[in-house]
Amino acid sequence: MKFKIFWITLTIFLSTAVVLSIGYHDQVENKNGFNRKLSSLKIDLETVTVLPSNYFYFAGTNQDQIYLKDIKQNKLIGIDKNLKAYKAIDISESLAYHSLPKSKLNIYVSQEKIFINNRRGAVSTIDLQGGNIKTFKNPAIRFDQSFAIRPNELAIRQTLIQDKHLSRSISLINLDTKQISNSYPLEKQIDGYFCTDGLLQIDTISKQSFYMYFYRGSILALDSNLKLGYTIKTIDTIKAAKMQLTDIVKENSIITQKNPPKTVNRNFFLDGNHIYILSALKADNETYSNFRHHQVIDVYQLENRKYLFSFYIPKFKEEKVREIRKLGNQLFVISGTHLLKYSIEGGNKMPHSD
Repeated sequence: MKFKIFWITLTIFLSTAVVLSIGYHDQVENKNGFNRKLSSLKIDLETVTVLPSNYFYFAGTNQDQIYLKDIKQNKLIGIDKNLKAYKAIDISESLAYHSLPKSKLNIYVSQEKIFINNRRGAVSTIDLQGGNIKTFKNPAIRFDQSFAIRPNELAIRQTLIQDKHLSRSISLINLDTKQISNSYPLEKQIDGYFCTDGLLQIDTISKQSFYMYFYRGSILALDSNLKLGYTIKTIDTIKAAKMQLTDIVKENSIITQKNPPKTVNRNFFLDGNHIYILSALKADNETYSNFRHHQVIDVYQLENRKYLFSFYIPKFKEEKVREIRKLGNQLFVISGTHLLKYSIEGGNKMPHSD
């Protein structure tokens, strides 16, 4: 009996080892059809602070503070740029907070105001100085991501419903008229909704809006009126989203993703005339070990849409890098439950805004 158990255990162990080795070999040998210009840029860790939860993202910055939002608890905190102390900021009196208190809110902090919106057209603004609250509501306009492009105007990612089909657009909403002033429809490749998923950010100086697709190697640059200025093709070879969709039939037929799609780019940040892409794809000239233990950042020049070089951010305690912001020659990184500050020196000169 013991001999039989031994052989069963050995067989399971060897089978598992074979499966793992095949998976590892596939990851190492997988070719994505592009190479990176890997920089010798030196990134030094200066400061680490522990965040209250694993759900914090950047909400904005000003001269003194970095603002972080907890997307699960709908909370906002401000922290000094030395990462020495943070304080909670009360947003509980805003209309958007009370309208759907259990729903996911989008929180954005500009130089003067806090902007809060839910997904049912409710927006609240809170003055950073004085705490004055103003509200806007138009339930017919549904959107999630939003940034203040002007004091009374938001650039938003809008969800449209037509004949039970969902699609997305980047739109401008005027808080005085409570109407959409301009709109740019995101290009449909498969269904018009899942295939257009991505991230919206704005350049507060030029008032340009940038939209990075998750599942295709493409970034849109829209002017202050949402006219397409240009498109940046990232260095990967993927031009179209790859995903499988399926119908879930309940009271109404609902389309959802059958399998997790292949992510091309995970996140991005802007600084001056440069855009920094957190890629999800390993280049052919990278080792699997380096790619696994670091987050690779691809740097592009906006003016001529040219790829410049790439550099690594080490994964702190092997936690996945969630978001990055660049302020001067410092990088602020959210990784797991940690906010980290890195200094940049040596190697290829790091592009920066004056």
